[in-house]
Amino acid sequence: MPRPRSIIPRRQYNVKIPDDLYARVLAHLWSPAENCVPYGAFSEFVNDCIRDKFRRLDEVKTDAIP
Repeated sequence: MPRPRSIIPRRQYNVKIPDDLYARVLAHLWSPAENCVPYGAFSEFVNDCIRDKFRRLDEVKTDAIP
C-alpha cells in the first residue's frame, strides 16, 4: 500500500555547505542505535533551522513597529 500524499507538498533543493559544517550536522544527527543518520533527519533539521530563522526575523520586525 503506497504512502499517503503529504498535506504540505515538498520541494527538493540542493545546497552546498562547507565540509566542517556538514560534519558537525552529521555528528549532531548521528544515531548510535541505527549506526547512521536516521532517514529524514537531515531534512527535518534544515527545515527547523529555516523556520527558526524566519521566526527570529518576524520577531525583529514586530519589535521595530512602534
